[in-house]
Amino acid sequence: MAFDRYPKLRVLALAVCGLAIVAGLFFGVVTERGRKMAPAATAGMHDRSDMQEKSVPSSSATSASTSLSSATLFSAGPVLTGGGRPRLPSRYGVPAKADEFSRAMEINTPAVVAMAALKPQDRVRLPYFDGRVLDGVVRAVNRAADGQLLMVGVLETGGTFTLGSGPRGFGGRILPDGEDKVAVIRATKTASTYLLEKPRQSVMCVSYPRWPVTAGSGAPASVEEDSVITLPQLEFSSRPGATAVVFLDFDGADVTELDWNPPDHDNDPETPPVIQAMFSGLNDAQVKEVWQRVAEDYRAFNINVTTDQDAYDAAPVGSRMRCIITPTLVVDAGGVAFLGSWADAGAPDYSDNVPCWVFPPNRLNDAKAVAEAVSHEIGHTLGLSHDGLMNAEGDAVEEYYHGHGAGPAGWAPIMGDGYEQALSQWSRGEYASGSNVANNHEDDLAIIGSSGNRTGYLDDAVSGALAEAANLPLINASTAEVNGVLERTGDSDVYQVLVGAGTVTFTAGINLEDATVDGLGNIDAQLDLYDSAGVLVATANPIGQSTAELTTAVSGGVYRLRLRGTGEGLVTGEGYSNYGSIGRYRLSGTFPVPAARAPVIGGPLEWVAVTGVAASYPVQAVGAPLAFYADGLPNALKINTATGVISGTPTNPGTHAVTLTVVNASGSTMRALDLVVLPGGLGSAVGAPALIWTSGGDGNFPWKMDREVFVEGRSALRSGAVQGDEQSWLETTVTGPGELRFRWKVSSELNVSEPAEPFDRLEFWRGGTREAFISGEEDWAELVYAVPAGTHTLRWVYQKDPYSSVGEDTGWLDAVSYARAGEAPVLTHPGATLISQTTTTGNGYGFQITATNSPSSYTATGLPPGLSVNTGTGTIGGVPSTAGLYVVTVGATNAHGTANAFVLITVRSRFAFWAESKSLFGDQAAASADPDGDGVGNLVEYAFDTDPSAAISSASPTVALGAGPHLEIEFVRPADRAELTYTVEVSEDLITWLRGHAYGARAENTGALPTQEISRTPLGDGRERVRVGDALPSEATRRFIRVKIAAP
Repeated sequence: MAFDRYPKLRVLALAVCGLAIVAGLFFGVVTERGRKMAPAATAGMHDRSDMQEKSVPSSSATSASTSLSSATLFSAGPVLTGGGRPRLPSRYGVPAKADEFSRAMEINTPAVVAMAALKPQDRVRLPYFDGRVLDGVVRAVNRAADGQLLMVGVLETGGTFTLGSGPRGFGGRILPDGEDKVAVIRATKTASTYLLEKPRQSVMCVSYPRWPVTAGSGAPASVEEDSVITLPQLEFSSRPGATAVVFLDFDGADVTELDWNPPDHDNDPETPPVIQAMFSGLNDAQVKEVWQRVAEDYRAFNINVTTDQDAYDAAPVGSRMRCIITPTLVVDAGGVAFLGSWADAGAPDYSDNVPCWVFPPNRLNDAKAVAEAVSHEIGHTLGLSHDGLMNAEGDAVEEYYHGHGAGPAGWAPIMGDGYEQALSQWSRGEYASGSNVANNHEDDLAIIGSSGNRTGYLDDAVSGALAEAANLPLINASTAEVNGVLERTGDSDVYQVLVGAGTVTFTAGINLEDATVDGLGNIDAQLDLYDSAGVLVATANPIGQSTAELTTAVSGGVYRLRLRGTGEGLVTGEGYSNYGSIGRYRLSGTFPVPAARAPVIGGPLEWVAVTGVAASYPVQAVGAPLAFYADGLPNALKINTATGVISGTPTNPGTHAVTLTVVNASGSTMRALDLVVLPGGLGSAVGAPALIWTSGGDGNFPWKMDREVFVEGRSALRSGAVQGDEQSWLETTVTGPGELRFRWKVSSELNVSEPAEPFDRLEFWRGGTREAFISGEEDWAELVYAVPAGTHTLRWVYQKDPYSSVGEDTGWLDAVSYARAGEAPVLTHPGATLISQTTTTGNGYGFQITATNSPSSYTATGLPPGLSVNTGTGTIGGVPSTAGLYVVTVGATNAHGTANAFVLITVRSRFAFWAESKSLFGDQAAASADPDGDGVGNLVEYAFDTDPSAAISSASPTVALGAGPHLEIEFVRPADRAELTYTVEVSEDLITWLRGHAYGARAENTGALPTQEISRTPLGDGRERVRVGDALPSEATRRFIRVKIAAP
């Protein structure tokens, strides 16, 4: 029996959307990296008339590789339908069409061990649905170093099969030709193995169309040989350092993995088949544009879209995908991918490097069309299915929805066909076309960012609150521009800008990184303008445009711009919602030059940092700020007075009331900032720092601090991002007897029919005994547990079964306390050894009291003025105001007693800190001392930042005769001298001095003063130059002027 090589041996006919592709297309000559050319015969590669028959052994024939009859690899049980079907493994946490299947058969696999002996040309028998048995021939076998075996072959009736077996389990795909349903084999570590009948579209992309000749804008009609790309010089990365990686491979590839290899390649195990994919044919500009467009489609996620293969190679299996862009496989398809192969890479029936493909026509390359195909196929690998149309009865009308509308607002779903629409976005099936509706309502964004794909959204970088506006960066006095990212559906970013009176114009839209590329992005922008009182002044959201331009007349002052992603028209008509309007944007504006005024401070009102973790906070201010100050910071944090960035690594927890001051030539502005420094470490996150905690889990996904979901304090712990049959655990050790209390919460799949046999759950274990679990959607609840005598390991485990993900697929733990029976607390911080702490007046201070045996309250007596203790948490914090040596008694109390210890807190004045830095000690460090004998004491030297060991410099105050004539005194106030008060005084007899203008944190300038402020000029490095004059002319009488320094 002979097989016709073209119509029946078509493994890639199934792999590329049901199109006839033969192994004869897999050839090419590699000349050099980045320039892979087809041989002369390539001109006839689409002519099917020259294809020759090729025979393979029939069931009764023998071959050089085997003389065995067909091997039956497994047997199958009865067909399971309806409620009797097994629960299919899912990794996405939300419904996905890729998880759908219609029927199942449980299979027994004892004979699967025979796979280890199979070689190319061996025959196999595969039980199938409806009592059928499919005969096939092994074409290629790959044995990995870890013992995993992957084989591919052809079915005698047409089609292919893939089987995998080894340490990673058993799985496979059986893909008969000409059938709408195919089968996959799924097995887990803890459950039975099933043959699952699925729609072909749930396994691979089917019939994805090639792009029309007219698609895109400005695509060249051909690409000359001399203009092909030189990729070694073209390396782009959208998010360097991200764990998840999409690698765009433009320069051709020799592909040896069996996932897509030619089925009729008669190889021996020592000579694996190779697909020699030609280079893409795209020129440099087209490569960059494709990368830009694909990067924008995935911009909101923690994914690095790159052309750098090293980044792909370094990424973990299961968190990466390679898309090979090549004309080698061009027939009638735009591209091809296996659904879910991103997360399934390395699974039993996929190689570690399973790629997806896009096939640009060799001499008609359109960068937009290539990018549409790439994003579409990558979407498949992440688990997304096609967006098409169906009628009211649910019958398929259109496999790929081509979109609607025209011009800049012409719209299509990325998982449909967006070749000819300007705006393609991710979708959740909200569209309609006439009486037909979307056939797919899965949440694209949730699936892409799911824990199963281990990607996730980016953190929100800019607040959407008017009161927390970020600066709109200035290019010059009348022009501003910023690039940003809208990370979630409904996200908005707010910016503030100071403008003059007159007409202003602001434009918001897609970030055009390359001004020659149209429609580069996914955002349809809406722009709202508010005045300083928060009143809406104007809105721009033009119909038929994705860019918003706002022009209006304003009276001048500080205005705030809110940019958000929006939709267009009726979702079920010719419009779309704001669902997919996310990604990168550019906001720019022109306006009249503003009048000089004091700064206006924006930015978040609260800043949360963690001990031991580097942190930074940029102070946001408009109005030409020249200097920035921050009073009340902990010692470990400092502000750059020129840039306004506060940075450092906090060492002590606590809450700090920070006062921000921004100064410019017109004055200064102050604003409060709440700085919350949380204690680092697992135990501190749940309120039990005295216990020793460890965490781990499958895939190296341990428990982590959660600052958004908690029940007590400012944080909790949440389980890691595990997948099917995996767990994330957290544990500590205690000595009993005692009482354990904790609060826990879970969002997971619930077994409604048998609650006692949970699916996904959060468990509590003591030793090897599971003591309790919660499952489903359970809000915070307290558990009180009596720990028996002895030493015990306590463990909290979030455990997934092999199947569906529901909710957030996460467990939380908080408010943990443990008290040994009948025992008073034992202080662990401070412990038996006296702790000595040193801080400085005006700086924030924090100290955490910790103790075992669950204290109910804490005390601290003898604290320096400005510090206090939180009796419920044991946190000491505040800003010390008075220098001195303080012996503080701290205590922890429970029902069985109190434990006390001492902390020695030395509060130095800022002057003392300065004196030490100048190597002044003892009497030489006194405020009135004059080490250099120049007649100026240390306090004055400190006040004007002069050198106490050398004669006074020109930085000291100067006196001159100004207009009037009036006496004037000028001096420079250094940075970090807020505790000092600089008071200008005048006299006519050197005996009675009248108090004039004063400067400093405690200074007050009220009532009629005998002086006048002439100028106050920030110097850009935190210093300011002050010039004050006598209000009376010096010729009226004899007049004297001085500046007096006072310290608290």
